Amino acid sequence: MNDNLISVLERADNEDLKTLCDIITLRKDGTPRISDSLTKTEGYRRNYPHRMKSLIPGIVKELGLYGSNTFVSLFKGEGADYSAILRKVARRLKVSFRDTQSDEVIEGYMLQKLFDDMSERLTDEELRTMAREFGVKPLRYSRQAIVAALQMSIRHGGIYGLAWSMNVANAVARQAVGRGIAAFASGSVLSRSLSVLVGPIGWALTAAWTAYDIAGPAYRVIVPAVIQIAYLRQKSLMLELSISPEQDDDDEINESDDE
Repeated sequence: MNDNLISVLERADNEDLKTLCDIITLRKDGTPRISDSLTKTEGYRRNYPHRMKSLIPGIVKELGLYGSNTFVSLFKGEGADYSAILRKVARRLKVSFRDTQSDEVIEGYMLQKLFDDMSERLTDEELRTMAREFGVKPLRYSRQAIVAALQMSIRHGGIYGLAWSMNVANAVARQAVGRGIAAFASGSVLSRSLSVLVGPIGWALTAAWTAYDIAGPAYRVIVPAVIQIAYLRQKSLMLELSISPEQDDDDEINESDDE
């Protein structure tokens, strides 16, 4: 069943849905993928790119068909369920999880794994820069403390969890379709956190992402698509909690050693 995925997509805005659709249907040069079927439909021609919500059923079906290509023995050509695709992607990225855990939890673990892999490529100063922009001020500025504080802020969700998922989705979208996700208003927490990751930290994120072995046309679709969906879920949850993406980062997360 894809009801959970459809619920997330129905709450997404048009530009975010367009990015997801492009990841699934287009190559980096903007031409349709060889195995794509969605762009050939009348519904696509009628609704793309301005009425993307009308294309949600087609987007879900197309993702399922790509997912089924990685589950040939299980699905035999039928569209794979999103939960199964997510778990396959998580295993490919070497994420630790239990099959019984929810999609939301596994997506969170996946985003944390991407941070853990990226953080290994950063200098102490780059980690401090990221921590400052993410509102994290650990009292003990060892490398381990900074990483732990950033991990906590990402797990905590809210504005900084969304900021991280947005940065991951942005880097992956650039690799997949040659452009990033829609930016938030200048001056917001999210726009500032995005800007800090365009230099060496951004390069480390991109390097960590490209280091994953996602050879094969199906994986080159479903891995970026799942990361985009994880971002859309984070964004949806934040909006449900009425947390404005334009709010200032006055409330900071502080970490210290237990006395």
